[in-house]
Amino acid sequence: MLQESNLERFSRKEIAEAQENAEKFMQSIRADSIMAMERPERIKELIFQGSLGIKIPIFTNWICPRGTNLAPDEATQKLFRRYTQTEPKDGFETDYQILPRIELEKSLCKKLERFSTNASYLKIVADDNPYCLYPACLRIDGEEKTMDAIENYSKYCQTRFDESINQGKVEVQTWSEILGTELFKKYLECYEQTKLEDLLPFLPKNIVDLEMDILTDHTKPSQNAQKYFETFAIDCARYFAVEGLFLSEIFRDDVIVAWNDSTRLTRTIDALRLKNGLPALPKIYVLHEKRDGKIVNDF
Repeated sequence: MLQESNLERFSRKEIAEAQENAEKFMQSIRADSIMAMERPERIKELIFQGSLGIKIPIFTNWICPRGTNLAPDEATQKLFRRYTQTEPKDGFETDYQILPRIELEKSLCKKLERFSTNASYLKIVADDNPYCLYPACLRIDGEEKTMDAIENYSKYCQTRFDESINQGKVEVQTWSEILGTELFKKYLECYEQTKLEDLLPFLPKNIVDLEMDILTDHTKPSQNAQKYFETFAIDCARYFAVEGLFLSEIFRDDVIVAWNDSTRLTRTIDALRLKNGLPALPKIYVLHEKRDGKIVNDF
């Protein structure tokens, strides 16, 4: 927690109220979470600091821009999807992580408003996907058209979240916008340089099989696409790891991931962080619904 000298400008009442808010927030997350929080001490500290206005805790997760079904590209020997062919409305309404969980999103926003008025909830649209996972789409449709399509999708998502949850509760931005031109370039270079072998000591031993299983459920690939799935799984593991590392480049240790992907994949986002001597990201798990003892839509 903060040193006593840093709290001198606050009254005992203000400090007590912030401590109470932090504790109540933790209780509310424990009540709704389908898994134990990761680094709960840091989460509690950030909520306490946010309640006092000392800093802004950033809650975040990702939106994958919706594109066409996966298809094989013989030139790159990889899968690809195109983003210029999908209407934003169709993409938004078919994303299993958004509309099916909108009530859970509303609940999280209410918690943040009630217990930490300075907290921010940021949805990151992964416009790095074309560069890291599906480079053929840049060749086919061009970089500018592809990125424009994802930017339009980002703006559409912002409008829909404003309508569904209320304006200002969720901020939607693309990853390249958050990083800025130079850091985005550095990020892509890091992705290219990162090999699965570098990450294996920090990942589940069956990571490739695990990724393939989840991705198959998630994408429902055609028979033609399946032969590229091992490469796709390896790329996805590298991709998660580099994203997790670069969150610290922007937000230092002030970010909390509201995990909305498969709960079987949480270690992937920390692998490169741990390799570089950084702690795992603080995480909460309130955006998965549990029915009959099973997690729903846990791809």
